[in-house]
Amino acid sequence: MKSILKFVFCYLNRHAGLVCLCGRAIQNNLEKKLDESRRLDFTLWSNFLATSRVTDIMIRYITFNKMVSDLSKPKAKEALDLLRSVFLGFFDFVQIEATEERRLADFLTTMGVFVRDNENKFSYKMSSMLIDRLIRRDVISELYNSRPTAPVPQTHEGSLKIIDTLIEAVRCFDKTIIHNAFKRSCL
Repeated sequence: MKSILKFVFCYLNRHAGLVCLCGRAIQNNLEKKLDESRRLDFTLWSNFLATSRVTDIMIRYITFNKMVSDLSKPKAKEALDLLRSVFLGFFDFVQIEATEERRLADFLTTMGVFVRDNENKFSYKMSSMLIDRLIRRDVISELYNSRPTAPVPQTHEGSLKIIDTLIEAVRCFDKTIIHNAFKRSCL
């Protein structure tokens, strides 16, 4: 149980609400899987985190439901653009130089999406991997058309048409993110 608590503490970046949420998730979903000494297997916990059940549980909490709701409003569009182009999927601190981007990052910090570096007040990072996943699933996927709308191209035999599938997938790429990838790359 100690290793799970350490993992939860680090994985959730000390976000108290998420630590409580994970405790509740263990109690409600995994308690019957504890061994005779009341320990939870780390692999079982990791597999549970990998499923969408955790984000399903998160969205039922008022705090996270409000976060999703507020980020889905038009006034959050610029902040979401910053989030998508710089922070999603990246869990280290990022230095923000531009005043306008700092304003957007501060907005996301007040929403609980970012945390600020204690030593450098203009460095921000995602508050946790679970918040990243929640925003991708419940905000980004709804507001940005980044998924194919056509059915998966298949032959009459049911196998995948590889070239047609790639063409359809490339249409969904976000050109702004691709354009900015060079600036963000560490090469």
